[in-house]
Amino acid sequence: MSGFLKKSVLCAGMLFGILSSLCAATVPSVFLQDAGWLWSEQKDGVMTASVKLNAGTALDVEVTGEKDSSGAPVAKIKEAAYDGSKGKTLTFAEVKYDGKTYWVISNRVALQKKPAVIVEDCAMYNTKSLADVINAHLDIGSVVAAGNVAIATGNIDIIEVSYYSERLYAVRTVYVKASKVSSALDDITAFKILDNAAKTSDLDKKKALLDSADMLNVSSKVKRAVDKARDDMDASKDMLSEGSELYNKAMTVQTADLSKVNVRNIPGSTAGGEVVAQLESGTLVKAAVKTKKMENIEGLVAPWIMIMEPVEGWIFGGYASESE
Repeated sequence: MSGFLKKSVLCAGMLFGILSSLCAATVPSVFLQDAGWLWSEQKDGVMTASVKLNAGTALDVEVTGEKDSSGAPVAKIKEAAYDGSKGKTLTFAEVKYDGKTYWVISNRVALQKKPAVIVEDCAMYNTKSLADVINAHLDIGSVVAAGNVAIATGNIDIIEVSYYSERLYAVRTVYVKASKVSSALDDITAFKILDNAAKTSDLDKKKALLDSADMLNVSSKVKRAVDKARDDMDASKDMLSEGSELYNKAMTVQTADLSKVNVRNIPGSTAGGEVVAQLESGTLVKAAVKTKKMENIEGLVAPWIMIMEPVEGWIFGGYASESE
C-alpha cells in the first residue's frame, strides 16, 4: 500500500471516529421509579409530563460519546423547568421510547443495565467486598437494573444493581449476590403479576392472576413466591368460609392508642397476605362488604371489612365504627 493510500485510510478512519463521537448514540437503560414520567419538551423549553411508566421499563438513553471517571457512558442531559415548577429546574436526560424522543429526570434511570428483579431478600454491599455490607437490604420482588457479574472474596458471584431509593429520590447503585437476582423475562413478569394480585381484594381476580403466573416458566425461587401467594389466598378463605354480605357504610378508623390501622389485601390476621396501606386513626373510609365470620383480636370481636375508599383492601372491623 502506497504512503498516500495509507494516509487516506488513516484520515478516513479519524474522520469517522470524530463524526461518530459528534453523533449521539444510545445505550440500553432501565427506568426505575414506579409511576414516574417521560417528559416532552415544549417550544418554550418547559418539560410536560407525557407518559407514565412503571419501574423496570427499558429505555434507550442518548449519550454524548464521552465516558465518566469510572468508564461509564455520559448521558445527554439538560437543565429545564417543568410544568408547575415556578421556574425551578431539574436535570433531564434524553431518551428514546416506543420510537419517539422524550426526556426523563436523569436520576431516575440506570444506564447500560438491563431490567431485573430480586428473587430473594438480599443484603447490599457498597463495593465488591462482602465485608463492606450496608445496613439495609432489598426485598424480594424489588425492581432493579442489573449490570455485569463480578467475583467477590471467596469466589462468590456478585452483581452490580441499581434501584430507586424513595428516601433519596434518586437511583442508587450497590452490589448484591448474583444468586439473588434474575433478569429472566418470565421471572420479572411473575413478580409484576404478584404485585397486581397483592393489590386486589377480589379473590376471583387474585386467583386468575396467580393462575396466569403458574403458566410462566419461572425459576424455583420465583415459583416459591407464587406458591406462597396462593397459600396466603387459600388461608384467607377461612374468614370467608361463612360467606360475606354487603355493608355499604361510611365508617371511621379508630384505635385506642391512635396507632395506624393496616389495610390488607386479604381478610384475616393469620392469613398471610400483604399490607397494602396504613390508615391514620380518624380516617374516613367507605365500606362495601363484611365477612359473616368474626375474629377475636386483642379482645375485640368483629368481622373483616372490605373498604373501597380512600384505598381498596380489608381492615379489621374492631378498629372502625360507623360514622354519624
